[in-house]
Amino acid sequence: MSEPAISTSLERARRLAVTKQHLAGKPTIGSTRDAIVSVIRDLGYVQLDPINTVAPSHLLVLWSRLGNFRLSDLDRLLWDEKKLFEHWSHAASLVLTEDYPLHYSLMRRYPESLSKSWGGWKAKARTWLAKHTDLRKAILRQLKKGPLRLTEFAEYAPTKRKADGWISGSDVSAALFHLQMRGEVMVVGHQGNQKIWGLPETFLPSWVERRELTKEEIEQEGAERTIRALGTASPSEINTYFLRGRYPNLKKALEELQKESTIHRVHVTGLGGKGERYVHDQDIPLLESMNSDTRGSRGCRCWLPSTI
Repeated sequence: MSEPAISTSLERARRLAVTKQHLAGKPTIGSTRDAIVSVIRDLGYVQLDPINTVAPSHLLVLWSRLGNFRLSDLDRLLWDEKKLFEHWSHAASLVLTEDYPLHYSLMRRYPESLSKSWGGWKAKARTWLAKHTDLRKAILRQLKKGPLRLTEFAEYAPTKRKADGWISGSDVSAALFHLQMRGEVMVVGHQGNQKIWGLPETFLPSWVERRELTKEEIEQEGAERTIRALGTASPSEINTYFLRGRYPNLKKALEELQKESTIHRVHVTGLGGKGERYVHDQDIPLLESMNSDTRGSRGCRCWLPSTI
């Protein structure tokens, strides 16, 4: 028999979400580089976006949590200390290198690691990779000689976006996307707005773990991290947050986490019974303390549960 759900108010759940997203009270303080890593660790990822109306998305997200910070510190974390790297999480994102085993495990299974929520992308990826084995080999062969920008690959030829909405730009850009998803190539720098591509074995430091997790471990860790990042979360929010569309057996993963008392069902009054939500065991005291109006939130671009 399952334990009864914890009951909480919509206001408490909202305040918990804002707090867990580092948007309550004063900005994170401390060494800027340590603070950047701490924020991304708690959020799971920071989404990259090339649109630069005010500033790129990832800089706005970090600024709203940290206040003024040095862009050179972010660059140092990415390209010198290599504590962060660019990969696909919720979307194109900055993620922690300490989380490499989690992402590596999904890379090793790509495209089979994609769940039904990706629609026909899994089948398209399978077909594309099978038809372009020679291009894959050529790209990897060239990168063994050193990093390259997209336009520096011998096979590069710009093309228009295809009717199916697949990767635009060229066959090389499509190949780089798939090879990045497989962990065979990665972004190793930027020159202006252009990515510089290289090989993980020559870019990543020796301390990076290349340990493969089981499917069950991936789903449980991804679900747990999402629930902690959002305060409370529904299954659909878990599926679209940290490891987007990588949960073929999410129901089972949530059941296992409940058996271990790692997470608990939570009923949020005022949501009109909109399905199940979960809260992490370690966040229950914080949820219960969300009664004060003293925790001011800061306006920002951020990801919060859609139903809250």
